[in-house]
Amino acid sequence: MTEKKFLSVKEASILSGKSESTLKRFIQKVYQAGKSKKDQTLNQKIKKEKAPKGFFWFIAEDFLKESFDTPKEKESLENMTIKILHEQLKTKDEQIKSLLERQRENNILMKGLQDKVLVLESGTPEEVFSTEKTAKAKQEEEKINE
Repeated sequence: MTEKKFLSVKEASILSGKSESTLKRFIQKVYQAGKSKKDQTLNQKIKKEKAPKGFFWFIAEDFLKESFDTPKEKESLENMTIKILHEQLKTKDEQIKSLLERQRENNILMKGLQDKVLVLESGTPEEVFSTEKTAKAKQEEEKINE
Protein backbone atom coordinates (compact mmCIF):
# COMPACT_ATOMS: atom_id res chain seq x y z
CA MET A 1 0.00 0.00 0.00
CA THR A 2 1.38 3.39 -0.95
CA GLU A 3 1.86 5.95 1.76
CA LYS A 4 -0.20 9.12 1.40
CA LYS A 5 1.56 12.44 1.20
CA PHE A 6 0.45 14.84 3.93
CA LEU A 7 0.97 18.58 3.61
CA SER A 8 1.35 21.16 6.33
CA VAL A 9 -1.19 23.98 6.41
CA LYS A 10 1.36 26.33 4.84
CA GLU A 11 2.16 23.93 1.99
CA ALA A 12 -1.55 23.28 1.44
CA SER A 13 -2.15 27.03 1.31
CA ILE A 14 0.43 27.46 -1.43
CA LEU A 15 -0.89 24.51 -3.42
CA SER A 16 -4.58 25.38 -3.15
CA GLY A 17 -4.35 29.17 -3.25
CA LYS A 18 -6.48 29.38 -0.08
CA SER A 19 -5.43 31.25 3.05
CA GLU A 20 -3.97 29.36 5.99
CA SER A 21 -6.85 30.39 8.26
CA THR A 22 -9.40 29.07 5.73
CA LEU A 23 -7.58 25.74 5.60
CA LYS A 24 -7.31 25.51 9.39
CA ARG A 25 -11.06 26.09 9.74
CA PHE A 26 -11.75 23.49 7.05
CA ILE A 27 -9.41 20.91 8.62
CA GLN A 28 -10.89 21.40 12.09
CA LYS A 29 -14.43 21.16 10.70
CA VAL A 30 -13.63 17.90 8.87
CA TYR A 31 -11.78 16.57 11.92
CA GLN A 32 -14.69 17.32 14.27
CA ALA A 33 -17.26 15.88 11.84
CA GLY A 34 -15.13 12.75 11.37
CA LYS A 35 -14.72 12.22 15.11
CA SER A 36 -18.43 12.62 15.84
CA LYS A 37 -19.37 10.16 13.06
CA LYS A 38 -16.47 7.85 13.95
CA ASP A 39 -15.21 8.06 10.37
CA GLN A 40 -12.68 5.30 9.73
CA THR A 41 -11.09 7.23 6.83
CA LEU A 42 -10.36 10.31 8.93
CA ASN A 43 -6.75 9.23 9.52
CA GLN A 44 -6.28 9.00 5.76
CA LYS A 45 -7.48 12.59 5.28
CA ILE A 46 -6.15 14.57 8.23
CA LYS A 47 -3.35 14.18 10.78
CA LYS A 48 -2.96 16.02 14.05
CA GLU A 49 0.41 16.17 15.83
CA LYS A 50 1.03 17.63 19.23
CA ALA A 51 3.19 20.78 19.31
CA PRO A 52 4.62 22.77 22.23
CA LYS A 53 1.63 25.11 21.97
CA GLY A 54 -1.39 23.38 20.46
CA PHE A 55 -1.28 21.08 17.45
CA PHE A 56 0.20 20.86 13.96
CA TRP A 57 -2.39 19.98 11.37
CA PHE A 58 -1.67 18.07 8.18
CA ILE A 59 -3.98 17.30 5.29
CA ALA A 60 -3.63 14.58 2.66
CA GLU A 61 -2.66 16.02 -0.70
CA ASP A 62 -5.28 14.04 -2.64
CA PHE A 63 -8.01 15.05 -0.14
CA LEU A 64 -6.99 18.69 -0.52
CA LYS A 65 -7.17 18.49 -4.31
CA GLU A 66 -10.50 16.73 -4.14
CA SER A 67 -11.95 19.23 -1.65
CA PHE A 68 -10.78 22.45 -3.31
CA ASP A 69 -10.58 21.40 -6.96
CA THR A 70 -6.93 22.39 -7.15
CA PRO A 71 -5.21 21.73 -10.47
CA LYS A 72 -3.06 18.63 -10.66
CA GLU A 73 0.02 20.62 -11.61
CA LYS A 74 0.33 24.01 -9.94
CA GLU A 75 2.33 26.48 -12.00
CA SER A 76 5.65 27.18 -10.46
CA LEU A 77 6.68 30.68 -9.53
CA GLU A 78 9.40 30.61 -12.20
CA ASN A 79 6.90 29.78 -14.96
CA MET A 80 4.60 32.58 -13.87
CA THR A 81 7.54 35.01 -13.79
CA ILE A 82 8.63 33.91 -17.26
CA LYS A 83 5.11 34.48 -18.64
CA ILE A 84 4.99 37.97 -17.13
CA LEU A 85 8.42 38.79 -18.56
CA HIS A 86 7.36 37.56 -22.02
CA GLU A 87 4.32 39.82 -21.93
CA GLN A 88 6.47 42.78 -20.86
CA LEU A 89 8.96 42.00 -23.63
CA LYS A 90 6.19 42.00 -26.25
CA THR A 91 4.96 45.36 -24.95
CA LYS A 92 8.47 46.83 -25.04
CA ASP A 93 8.97 45.56 -28.61
CA GLU A 94 5.77 47.29 -29.68
CA GLN A 95 6.88 50.51 -27.98
CA ILE A 96 10.28 50.38 -29.69
CA LYS A 97 8.62 49.74 -33.06
CA SER A 98 6.35 52.79 -32.67
CA LEU A 99 9.27 54.97 -31.51
CA LEU A 100 11.34 53.93 -34.53
CA GLU A 101 8.43 54.79 -36.82
CA ARG A 102 8.17 58.24 -35.21
CA GLN A 103 11.93 58.71 -35.63
CA ARG A 104 11.63 57.84 -39.33
CA GLU A 105 8.76 60.33 -39.74
CA ASN A 106 10.82 63.03 -38.00
CA ASN A 107 13.74 62.34 -40.34
CA ILE A 108 11.46 62.73 -43.37
CA LEU A 109 10.13 66.03 -42.00
CA MET A 110 13.66 67.29 -41.27
CA LYS A 111 14.75 66.45 -44.83
CA GLY A 112 11.80 68.43 -46.18
CA LEU A 113 12.63 71.40 -43.97
CA GLN A 114 16.31 71.31 -44.98
CA ASP A 115 15.33 71.33 -48.66
CA LYS A 116 13.07 74.35 -48.07
CA VAL A 117 15.85 76.21 -46.24
CA LEU A 118 18.21 75.52 -49.14
CA VAL A 119 15.62 76.80 -51.62
CA LEU A 120 15.12 79.97 -49.60
CA GLU A 121 18.87 80.60 -49.33
CA SER A 122 19.88 80.09 -52.94
CA GLY A 123 16.99 79.57 -55.28
CA THR A 124 16.66 75.86 -56.10
CA PRO A 125 18.12 72.73 -54.53
CA GLU A 126 19.68 71.77 -57.86
CA GLU A 127 21.69 75.01 -57.94
CA VAL A 128 22.93 74.45 -54.40
CA PHE A 129 24.03 70.89 -55.18
CA SER A 130 25.72 71.93 -58.44
CA THR A 131 27.50 74.78 -56.59
CA GLU A 132 28.74 72.31 -53.97
CA LYS A 133 29.98 69.97 -56.72
CA THR A 134 31.84 72.72 -58.51
CA ALA A 135 33.40 73.90 -55.25
CA LYS A 136 34.64 70.38 -54.59
CA ALA A 137 35.93 70.07 -58.12
CA LYS A 138 37.86 73.35 -57.74
CA GLN A 139 39.41 72.12 -54.48
CA GLU A 140 40.50 68.92 -56.17
CA GLU A 141 42.04 70.84 -59.07
CA GLU A 142 43.98 73.03 -56.65
CA LYS A 143 45.33 69.95 -54.90
CA ILE A 144 46.43 68.47 -58.23
CA ASN A 145 48.11 71.71 -59.34
CA GLU A 146 50.10 72.03 -56.11
